Amino acid sequence: MFGNGLKCTVMVMAVLGFGMPLFAGPQNMIHGQPAFDSGWRSIPGYMLQIPHGLSGPVEDLVVDLQLREPPSGEGSSGVNIYAIGGDKYGEAPTEDRGSHVHLIDDTDVWIATGASDNNTQARVRVWQVSNPEYDSGFVAVDPGYLQYFTHGLGGDVDDYVVDLTMRDGSSIHMRGIGGDHYPSASDIIKRGASWSVLNTSTIAVGRLEDDTHCPEVRVRIFVRPNPDYDSGWQSLAAGTGLEFEHRLGGPWNDLYVDMQFKHSAASYFGIHNMYIGGDQSGVSSPIRFGAEWWGLTGSRIHVNRFSDDTYCEQIRVRVWASRAPSYDSGWTPVATSHTVQFDHEVGGDPDAYVVDLQFNDADGSIGAGVNAYKYGGDNVYEPATESYDSRGAAWSHLDEASIGVWRLGDDLSADEVRVRLWQAAPPDWDSGWTSINQGETKTLIHGLGVSAVGQVVELQFRSAYSGVNQTAYGRDQSFVGSSYVYYGADWRALTHSTVDVRRYADDFYAEEVRVRIWKTTGMAWDAVYTDLDANTGATSWAHGLGVPADDIVVYQFSNGVSSTYGYHQYQFGGDRINYGGLLRYGAWWENLTADAITLWRALDDSQSNDHHLRLWWTGRSDLIFSDGFESGGLTAWQVGP
Repeated sequence: MFGNGLKCTVMVMAVLGFGMPLFAGPQNMIHGQPAFDSGWRSIPGYMLQIPHGLSGPVEDLVVDLQLREPPSGEGSSGVNIYAIGGDKYGEAPTEDRGSHVHLIDDTDVWIATGASDNNTQARVRVWQVSNPEYDSGFVAVDPGYLQYFTHGLGGDVDDYVVDLTMRDGSSIHMRGIGGDHYPSASDIIKRGASWSVLNTSTIAVGRLEDDTHCPEVRVRIFVRPNPDYDSGWQSLAAGTGLEFEHRLGGPWNDLYVDMQFKHSAASYFGIHNMYIGGDQSGVSSPIRFGAEWWGLTGSRIHVNRFSDDTYCEQIRVRVWASRAPSYDSGWTPVATSHTVQFDHEVGGDPDAYVVDLQFNDADGSIGAGVNAYKYGGDNVYEPATESYDSRGAAWSHLDEASIGVWRLGDDLSADEVRVRLWQAAPPDWDSGWTSINQGETKTLIHGLGVSAVGQVVELQFRSAYSGVNQTAYGRDQSFVGSSYVYYGADWRALTHSTVDVRRYADDFYAEEVRVRIWKTTGMAWDAVYTDLDANTGATSWAHGLGVPADDIVVYQFSNGVSSTYGYHQYQFGGDRINYGGLLRYGAWWENLTADAITLWRALDDSQSNDHHLRLWWTGRSDLIFSDGFESGGLTAWQVGP
């Protein structure tokens, strides 16, 4: 890697944080919640400047960069780290791909991207970590040198997470991380830096022979013994790939990935990050080294080892999941016939958001507690008064800075509303925004190959009238004069390979629809009630989680007797119609507490025989559930009927 006549300098550095426990409890995300998350940003044809606005020492910042080539799916790398650090593969200015952190300072993170790169979006997360288990500080290293540091942490080296940054003058960056080779007219140019030979006592950082960007290097080591997923060390032949099923996703998780490599000659390269993201040298007959991860979704991640690689004989991937929302409005009063605007300022690409809206019957007028009654809104025309009775609430006009929640004029269930937003793990399938006609049922092919009950489905609408919204979600029908009026849309007929979306004849909220599907995980309470009689009304049971209700997300879907509906969210929240008398349809949940929940099936409903309720806990994992739950076990959960 460093050419002939390798030079070696040994540096013994102090271990920072002496007396601190090396093996702390499980974290919520790798270093707790990020202090800053840019969300997905479009990569321009010039340097991308991302203000982070964090106070405190720049030396405490830990930066993670992910890249995305949307749309995810066949022929796309999806979320990836391809050519992370930058990869120049020829002399021409355009023969350059990949992205790297060009500069980290106390106000901004700058991202540079090569001219021929395929990724169109980048995401930066920043943590403020003042107490790594080991910190070398910035140390000068000459080109062609392998610099050893003694960290002396002991324990299990597989619990270590290594962070390498470089400095050129006052510019802290991650340019050339892992190393970069490219041919010149007379030689192979070798630039960048990487870490290697990691063990329980020492680690080495190498600066390549021709490097001009990394005169100083800094290595930090964090001891993180409890990842949510660990592939373990997996052997991988050059030119091949693997798919790992981490199954951490669902819409209410965000993911952080760490990848390490191992060389069989432990005394030479050992555990390392050399050529992370891949390195191509040459244009017409390229040579490719290293390995990458790509195609990250809520359930899986792929790794590739490149065809000419001799360094990455084994690969290990760890994933940490955060269930905490990026934004939580808290319970907010809203008057009937009013809209409240929440300025969430999450930023980035709103198409990456997942929205959860809950209601609270704060005055107890209908005894619904925390509920989803009349979700999306429900209008019923009253012939006697020639007016509408309008109940429920809905969200609309979602963008990168705000979202609105509208409470209808006669509502009783949503005295308070609460909005949470997640920068979610990428779905396992995304239809993208799709036009749909009034009165049309559109069949979408997702091809995931898992049963309907193994999926979590999310449907959003978009229109010129309401922006991105879920107004009239599940359908809202009325009988006015002598004819029916129908608004909204629903999803239905979910199978292992397809899902239908129905837009109703008079709708103006769902000019476009978008379906995302995540494979469900075991980190939930799952209750199934079969053949629930509509005449029974409410059915309550104890979920027994014993966590604050405000930390719970509820996902409900039904199974109808007709193949037209199948697994669905048709008439979710309930729907009324006055047709010679008041008729009530659909299903919804109410009275969510730390230990129980209630399900209602409306009196006249005919399509919601079987009901599925799933609860996701979104609290901090470093407070409770550290007994196997973090690795995806069910130890701490009560399984419903």
